Amino acid sequence: MKNTYVCDLHTRPPGCEVTLLGWIRAKRHQGKVIFLDVCDSTGTIQAVVEEQRVGQIQFNLVKATPVESAVAIDGVINTGNSRHEVNVRRFYLV
Repeated sequence: MKNTYVCDLHTRPPGCEVTLLGWIRAKRHQGKVIFLDVCDSTGTIQAVVEEQRVGQIQFNLVKATPVESAVAIDGVINTGNSRHEVNVRRFYLV
């Protein structure tokens, strides 16, 4: 899968698989869901990490990863509340 820039996500249809490279600007925990603001040189997007989707090991890795870490994310584009977000399937520290 080819890397995708945040600015190009609006041209992709919902359900499209993408790989993003960037860094974590902010992180919020809400139970078994973690919301990440992931930035690259072109913008910022919200990435949603659900424990049931990625598994406990990946979820704990995301939870332990500090803000400003470089990451790679494989996921699926979702449009909610009139904006794009990425539902994370795989999370990597770079």
